[in-house]
Amino acid sequence: MRSILTTLIAAIALTATPALAQTTDPQTPTPITQEPAPPADAQPAEPQPAEPQPAAPADSPPQCSYADYVPREDNAEQLRTAMLCLANIARGRVSHPLVTRDQRLDLAAQRHANDMAERKYYDHLAPAPSPYGAEPAQRARAAGYPHYAAENIHQQFTPRRVALDWLNSRGHCVFLLTASVTDIGIGVEHSTVKWVLLGGYGSKTANSSDIATLCKAGAGHLLDGVSDPAPPQPPRSYPEAITPKIPSAPTWTTPVRPAPAARPTPRFTVAPRIRPARLRPGVRLRLRWSAEHARSVQYRWHRSTGDGWTPIPGATKATYRLTRFDAGRRIQAAVTLIGSGKHTRMTPPLPVRR
Repeated sequence: MRSILTTLIAAIALTATPALAQTTDPQTPTPITQEPAPPADAQPAEPQPAEPQPAAPADSPPQCSYADYVPREDNAEQLRTAMLCLANIARGRVSHPLVTRDQRLDLAAQRHANDMAERKYYDHLAPAPSPYGAEPAQRARAAGYPHYAAENIHQQFTPRRVALDWLNSRGHCVFLLTASVTDIGIGVEHSTVKWVLLGGYGSKTANSSDIATLCKAGAGHLLDGVSDPAPPQPPRSYPEAITPKIPSAPTWTTPVRPAPAARPTPRFTVAPRIRPARLRPGVRLRLRWSAEHARSVQYRWHRSTGDGWTPIPGATKATYRLTRFDAGRRIQAAVTLIGSGKHTRMTPPLPVRR
């Protein structure tokens, strides 16, 4: 048995030796084999941690460029843009649709702003002659806008100040926030600072009661937090003042004007008297007198009473017709000369027959 095992081991050794020699031959390339794919149920490699991403910025406050600029001759379009921005921020905060500028309403609003400045008035109604219409809707139609229109006007400076005043005024606020307004036009005149906001009703939508309540209490808080990213408005430049050169010693003489001559005091040359002298109810009385240096004359008729004299109501002319109330009384008149001074004389009293 041991001999049989020895024989088998020797046979195996003889058959394995050529194969080992062949794999070690330097002339034979080594075969390239691919690594076997991992089984389907193998666990995936552990993922690498991702780089941290920057946090999303918080909502930035609303901005309206040029909201704090004052009107000048070269920035009207900037101010219109700022006013549109402020109006839409206020409308957006009450969930109402935003408005857009309409060139026709811009034209009508600017015409009214210029007209108020040129003719020196401040009103929604343009006084005659009004070639573009007296009322806002008429001015809008004259500019080609086919729908109904209304307007707000103001005489403040910056767009922010104007918008705040409108929002804190009940009627102006309701108009600015009404959902029916879809188009607006903005006019601004810089020399006298006239603002006109003309709103067009492209559709008819009823206002909610919440808007009326909000505007009654004042809605200026709708613009809280609105910033102006524009750079500060540069100061207005003026030409350098011209300093007059005054000689050290005057070469002229100032004429001495004589003092004005004193004006003479008015005086009577003929004392005032009542004519005719026989008085009774129904007779028209006339005053006769003469004076000099008087620029004007005042008259006052008087009637006697139990304790003195009383002015007759309405009797302030040079003539007076006696009435039944004068019967049995006495009549006299005061004549006052007005010039550099005053001089008054009374006529002699005359009795009136019954």
